[in-house]
Amino acid sequence: MGGGGLRGAGMAEGDEGRSVELSVCGMEAMNGAIVLKGAFPVGSALTITDSLLVSVKPTPLVYLPGSGSSPYAPVLVLSDLRLVRSMLIVSGVALVSVLTGGRTVVVDGAALGLVGGGVALDAVVFGGEFALYASARVEAAGGAVLRVSESQVYAARGFVFGNGVAANASAVVVNDNTGALSDGALLVLRVLASFVSGSWLSVRGNAVGGALLSAPSHPRGAELTQSTLTLHGNAGSGSLVMDGTVARGSDGGRFVVGCLTLNGRALLPMNYRSAGIVGDFRSVACDVCDADVSCFAAATRSMLDSCRCRCAEGGYGRDCLPAYLPHVDGCDRMPAKPSLSYTVTPTPPTPTPTPSLSATRYSPTHDGRTETPQVTATTTASVSLSVSLSVSDTWWSDAACPALTVTTTAASGGLTQNDIRDGGGAAPVRLMVALPPPFRWASDPQLGTRLSFVQGSAAQPNGLSGPWGALL
Repeated sequence: MGGGGLRGAGMAEGDEGRSVELSVCGMEAMNGAIVLKGAFPVGSALTITDSLLVSVKPTPLVYLPGSGSSPYAPVLVLSDLRLVRSMLIVSGVALVSVLTGGRTVVVDGAALGLVGGGVALDAVVFGGEFALYASARVEAAGGAVLRVSESQVYAARGFVFGNGVAANASAVVVNDNTGALSDGALLVLRVLASFVSGSWLSVRGNAVGGALLSAPSHPRGAELTQSTLTLHGNAGSGSLVMDGTVARGSDGGRFVVGCLTLNGRALLPMNYRSAGIVGDFRSVACDVCDADVSCFAAATRSMLDSCRCRCAEGGYGRDCLPAYLPHVDGCDRMPAKPSLSYTVTPTPPTPTPTPSLSATRYSPTHDGRTETPQVTATTTASVSLSVSLSVSDTWWSDAACPALTVTTTAASGGLTQNDIRDGGGAAPVRLMVALPPPFRWASDPQLGTRLSFVQGSAAQPNGLSGPWGALL
């Protein structure tokens, strides 16, 4: 697409009950833009994946009368966008604006409104003078999430919210990003940064050339009321890690700082203030498990010994975020909203002379990702057996993860090609999965009502036949 545009508009009168699913995938655009405007119906899902959008001159946004964003050559525009229990996920996309003053992603209009839903920019490559510039205020409420994660940022300035952010029982997450900034910080909050009623601002695990955070200056600063600001596990460069001030309200605001590196040198807590970190903060070392560092508090039941967040009802993903924003894998691959389930896929690797099977410990993933144990077996064929194990959230929260032991009835203790194909004989080789006490299979009436195996695919994998294949 050259010099064109793709516009997605919100609902018209009378369409309130119709959710929208919009998927943009595999698109290459030069001097074009994707524009999402207005309020979308409840339950809508918008995804932009596996695409490349480049702009080298001003974008003619003729369908946005009164918009002042055209001269900045944006490739993605969110104009007065409002998502109520809906999601926008941008993943695996390169967004580049090659123009002096270019703003790669623009948020304009009166406000970006998120209520119980969210926007995720995951695994995105940003290039331009501004990676993201929001002239509209960002208003997040009711368990909403704004997330920028695992992305690469090569820009003069990072994510700039020129009219501020107001979060109520919501999360703003800027985690695990890399890149280089020539002028400014990765996250810039101007005018207003208000986090109330259990909200969370997380700036964690980033490694960039430049500063990490710029907050409003005194007297307002970043205002925390019964909320948390996490600045942890980051590496930056320059003279400061952050600028601005943080104002903890009298109602239990928390400012958590630690494990910071500046210009390649680890900062000690005594050096934080000289690096621009001002305010009443609590220091947390790199090797300490701390829920304020890793978890959205209101949707977290506890922290496990493995330093993983144990989510309560309404918490999703590694950080127990309050909105379900899955990591999209390719085109039209939006995972279904999980009920705390996971998938086990034993896969024999390349042939090995060791006829043994390894025991693997499994843990549930709340964002639908696949846990893949490796089964070591004597085999000359590549075979995959997918089994989905579903556990209800109320039961799983009260039980530790079991260690599943995989064994086989084969005399050698391994699987061969003849075991899998027709030559295996009348007695098929069986794979057995054993649960340790107190877990039992269908003989346990409590467990049987909450746990079941389901077939991963109606079609058998190629090459599986005979008595062993018939058992799958």
